[in-house]
Amino acid sequence: MNIRKYKNEDCNKVSKLFYETVRSVNAKDYTAKQLSVWVKNADSLKSRQDDLLKQYTLIAEINGVIVGFGSINKLGCLDLLFVHKDYQNQGVATALCNELEKGFVVIRT
Repeated sequence: MNIRKYKNEDCNKVSKLFYETVRSVNAKDYTAKQLSVWVKNADSLKSRQDDLLKQYTLIAEINGVIVGFGSINKLGCLDLLFVHKDYQNQGVATALCNELEKGFVVIRT
């Protein structure tokens, strides 16, 4: 697994990963109405492009495929953490958090 910094070019793939993860992995925890508000369409994360660039945002890749991403702000607030539906329970979120949390004494969510 490779962990690297987020780039502008990642936006479309990350937005698609976000949409698919919420609609599949998170579907068991939310009502259909809650899900539709959370992700109106596959581009719903694109509205947060500035946040992804301003925050410390990392990408996890396996064999060149983006399998997860996460972000943390300067105050240590973990904002986003999503893992591709086909890569659940493989240590992706742990690897991202281990890197995102470096240098912080306290992490908030």
